[in-house]
Amino acid sequence: MGATLDQLRGVCRADPEALDAIARATQNAPGRPPVNGVNHPNKQETPDRSGKHLRRLRKDFPDLHHQVVDGGKTVHAASLEAGIYPARASVPLSVEGFARAISKHLSAEQRVELAGRALR
Repeated sequence: MGATLDQLRGVCRADPEALDAIARATQNAPGRPPVNGVNHPNKQETPDRSGKHLRRLRKDFPDLHHQVVDGGKTVHAASLEAGIYPARASVPLSVEGFARAISKHLSAEQRVELAGRALR
């Protein structure tokens, strides 16, 4: 086709079934990678982990994998639910930004725990 794997993944981004087929076809053999680093090219941009997460879902969480392939969930949502990928929040680096993020994302118990840690 003359396209790179990244281009192919980009074209198929909206089709979880196609992404799963690409992940299966490009999955490395189990075991330690070769020393020459061919399996791990040195990329500067942020890697797309959806293929990695999709493989992990297929292996360890087949029910969630099935929901992704059927279009019921995104890879990201299923990865969060499975605990593969931790929930994250972007926080402005200011007192107001931290306060807003804490009140939005932490439960009352977590806020009490955080306050206790701050006093140590």
